[in-house]
Amino acid sequence: MTDTAASQDHFIREWRMFRGLTQAELADAIRVDRTHLNKIERGKRLYAPQVLAAMASTLDCAPGDLIRRRPDDLSEIEILYQSLNDADRARAIAVLKAIFGR
Repeated sequence: MTDTAASQDHFIREWRMFRGLTQAELADAIRVDRTHLNKIERGKRLYAPQVLAAMASTLDCAPGDLIRRRPDDLSEIEILYQSLNDADRARAIAVLKAIFGR
C-alpha cells in the first residue's frame, strides 16, 4: 500500500483558511514540511492520526471536524461557544454540566 490517498475526503484546507493560516504557518505549528501538508490537503497523501490531532489542536476544533464538516457549518451553540473567552467558556461548561447533571 502506498501513502497516497484516493481522494480528498476532508476539510483540512477549509479549516486552515477559516482560521486565517497559510500552509507554511500550519505546517510550522504542527511540525511537518509545507509540501507534506500541501499533499495532505490535495488528497495526495494520507495523514497520520497524530498529525490530524495536531492540526485540530492548532485549528481549535476536534479532529473529527476536519473530516466531517466545513468550518462554517456551525450550530448556534458552537457559534456562541467560540465567541466566549477562556474564562467564560469554563463557566458555560460548568453551567451546562450543572443543568444536565454531568
